[in-house]
Amino acid sequence: MLLGADPHWMSKRIAEWSDEDVKQILTKSPWVKENTPGKIGVMTSGQRRDSGDMRAGGGGQGGVGTDAANGTGILGGKSVAEKNRANIVEAPLSHNRLQIRWESAMPIRAAEFRANEPDVPDLEGEEYAIAVYNVSLKTAILELKGLTETLKRTATLKVEGRLNLKPSRVAVIEPGGGTINVVYLFPRSARLSLEDPRIDFAAQIGLVFVAQSFYPQEMRFQGKLEL
Repeated sequence: MLLGADPHWMSKRIAEWSDEDVKQILTKSPWVKENTPGKIGVMTSGQRRDSGDMRAGGGGQGGVGTDAANGTGILGGKSVAEKNRANIVEAPLSHNRLQIRWESAMPIRAAEFRANEPDVPDLEGEEYAIAVYNVSLKTAILELKGLTETLKRTATLKVEGRLNLKPSRVAVIEPGGGTINVVYLFPRSARLSLEDPRIDFAAQIGLVFVAQSFYPQEMRFQGKLEL
């Protein structure tokens, strides 16, 4: 009978959260998802430059294809997610699981503060923020120079039956250890609500592709939608 019950921390005030409550919020709450990313398959050197690999020249590199007649590009008429799904290598990058957090949600910010987490994004303004943690620079094959503008072009937030959003800005955090955390900020003018059944986030970070769904009906704290 308890399987469908809300976790205990849902009914507590923030000051009453235990260490275990904080841990659950940051790992197993509706605002946090574990994601096994895909890796973008064969691309031309131009497509690789568009995806953030500034070293891409006229030839191949590291096993990434160079055939200009390969087919449609990563960017173009369809959404980034639709374009990239067709190019993802079948084998997922199971050795490099990523965590995706709806970073701007109040319970997440409060739990991060309580846990005294390092490298927590410094959010300014009123945007929705989604963060992708633990992206391997070695796997993504990208350079940081000019990266944020590239990341803006290759990410989208799709609200089922309503609209597609592009990020207004992107921040990249380097915690060390050969990884980066990427924070995508979307305008609140979209007015996401409980009426939206599902929100789909998709992003390309170099050669790494992530796609994750969130469900507003589950993202409530003490009866209020928290995004």
